[in-house]
Parts: sequence; C-alpha cells; structure tokens
Amino acid sequence: MSEAPAATATARSFAASRGLRADGVVTLGSPASLVQVTRDYAQAFGLSEATRREMVAHIESREGIVFEQMEPRHVAPRVRQPCLVVHDRDDLTVPVQEADQWAAQLGQVRLMLTSGLGHRRLLQEDAVVQEVVAFVQGLRRRG
Repeated sequence: MSEAPAATATARSFAASRGLRADGVVTLGSPASLVQVTRDYAQAFGLSEATRREMVAHIESREGIVFEQMEPRHVAPRVRQPCLVVHDRDDLTVPVQEADQWAAQLGQVRLMLTSGLGHRRLLQEDAVVQEVVAFVQGLRRRG
C-alpha cells in the first residue's frame, strides 16, 4: 500500500504500472500531468518557458523518465492494484478534473470527492481518514 500526495502520487502510479510491489495505491489531490505541474511551478516563480523546459529535461535525464509518459492515459492501463483517488472539488492547486482523469483511466478505482478542504487539508477530515483506513483494511482482507 502506498500513499502519496501531489506529484509523488503520479510517480507512485507510474511505479505501480511498472510492477511496484504494493497491494493498493491511494492518491490525495494528485495531478494528472507533471508537465502541467512544471508549468504551474514556472508561472508561480516567474521562470521562462525555456527555463521550465531545461528543468524538465534535467529531471527526466536524471531520473530516466519522460514526464508525458507518466500521464494517466499511459500509466493507468498498466496499474493492476486497486486505487483510491481522493480529491477536493475546491482544490485550487490541482483542479478536480485531474482526479477525474485518473478515475476514468484506472481499472479498479474508488473516487472520493470532498468539498471545502482544498489541496492541503484532505487528511484533516475524519471521513477521508476513515475511507483510507477502510480501503487499506479491505486490501488486507483480500491479501
């Protein structure tokens, strides 16, 4: 079982698609596109498009990955584990449509949408914690 926030969950989903040994995957407010994450980052910090592209090229080279190959349409069909995708409708950092993209592509998926929590308060909500615990317990019963 792996739990990961934001872009890390995208990487974990990618790892699951490549055979990561995990009973399930939980994502919390996760982006569907690391390319878009880098665009948002560049905009927030006033980086030029050329600098953003250099940053992406450096990370891709260092990590041996291609960001576009980590998007749901490429990754999700190979994820065999059950997934719980948790996202807030009012997330201003990662739009809820990105959770919809994951949910539409993943095979065994439960989509939990919340309201009013934004991007960083998902695990402060008892209902979210209970859902994650129930998901993990369900994985253990399956195992």
